[in-house]
Formats: sequence, structure tokens, C-alpha cells
Amino acid sequence: MSGLPSGARDAAPNGGEHPGDRGQAGRAGSARREQARRWRDRATPQGSLSRKRSGGPDPWSPLAPLYDLQLRLEKAALSSLASALEIHPEDRLLDVGTGTAGMLRTVAALPNRPAHAVGVDRSRRMLDQAPPLPDGWSLLQADATDLPLPDRSFDRASAAYLLHWLEPPERGRVLAELGRVLEPGGLLGVITISPPRVSTERVVRMPLEFAADRFGGVLGGLRSLDPSAEIEAAGFRLRRRTRTGRGYPSLCVVAERL
Repeated sequence: MSGLPSGARDAAPNGGEHPGDRGQAGRAGSARREQARRWRDRATPQGSLSRKRSGGPDPWSPLAPLYDLQLRLEKAALSSLASALEIHPEDRLLDVGTGTAGMLRTVAALPNRPAHAVGVDRSRRMLDQAPPLPDGWSLLQADATDLPLPDRSFDRASAAYLLHWLEPPERGRVLAELGRVLEPGGLLGVITISPPRVSTERVVRMPLEFAADRFGGVLGGLRSLDPSAEIEAAGFRLRRRTRTGRGYPSLCVVAERL
């Protein structure tokens, strides 16, 4: 695997040997241990943030201190996605658009949580609101359309409540980056706002989508989105689609990187 890009070496997650690697033979185990050692040597210290590739205005800055007040509305979908990703302790997890690390907190509560995880977000203020994470996990301030991370360096990736904020060209770049950093056969999990398109939902859905289209900005996240076709076009095979009605009406999509 390639090393980290110039200027981004402090952005990789903490490493160390995975417990399951001890005693294993073969090239795959050796390669994984070697990458873990490289990550350990170049790691961002626990509790600190890399602040590279983060230019531009931050519309989330004034909302960051209040963001966790609505996290309970994401809980059902986050739990569903964490389970569907079939995470193992030896996996390396990337969460883009991590915000205050809601998805990472959900995964941290799993009995089989991964030894290594990275949460990425453009907003420094949002990342500053994240609680302490397990040892070996780190937060990175960066743009999801241009991740300062090596090719094929993760086994699982998630983008929870991110894609419906973005216009199609940006969504394409984010999905391309996720495909780049995932190992072939790795799993991607995505959550979007997506009320069922039935008549009983129209009184809720239509005003929200009108506000999103009319005012944009932070309200742009009110748009509903089914990203399945875009995920497939980015080089993934769909494995699972699940809707949740508790909290935010959401669509969870899990796909395998080809």
C-alpha cells in the first residue's frame, strides 16, 4: 500500500498490531501488521485534530454546540447501519461527514468494535464537540471530496446524513473518494433523509423539500435522496437497503466495493 500523501502524515489513525494477527501466517497478515506499524508511527495523537485541507466557510460552526440535541433522531438509523456493516475488530473504519462523531459513538458501543477508526469532517467546530473516542481512533479535519488518506486503507466506510446535503457533482466526488480508500470487497454504508413517497407523507415531505430548494444552505439537508444509483455508478454493488421510520425517516444503503 502507498504511504500517506505529503503534508498529511499526521492525519492517519493510531496503529499497532491487531490481536487477531498474532500467530497468523501469510502475506495478508504481514501486510496488515506493517500498515498498522506505519499508522502508529505517523498517527494523530488521541484527542487532537489534524487541520489540513479545511479551507472555505464553515456554515456548521454556529450550529455545532447545539447539534447533539437532535442526535436522538438519528439513533435508530445509525444503529441499523452499524449492524449492517458487519464490523469486525480487525477492520479499519472510516466515517466521513462525521460531525460530532455520532456514527463513531454508535460503533464504539458494539462488542466487536474495530481497533482503528477515523472520523472526517470539514467543520473544526463540529469535531471539537465530539466526546473522547476509544484508543486507536482519531478525528481528521478534511474535505470528503479530497481525502488525505492512502488508497485501499480501510475495510469499512460510512457516510451518515451527508450525501443529501450535497449537489450531484459533489456526491460523485465523495463516492469516488470512498471507493478509492476502501479495499476491494470492503463495505460502504450510507444514510440519507428519505421519507417514503406515499400520499400520507406528502404533507411533511413537500414543505421540507420546498424549503430546501428555496433557501439552500443548511436547509438543503432537508432534501430527500435515494443514492442507490449513484453508489452503483461509483463502482459498488448494492447489498442491502433498509428504511427506518423512528426519528428521521431515513434510508440506509450498504454496498460492496468492486
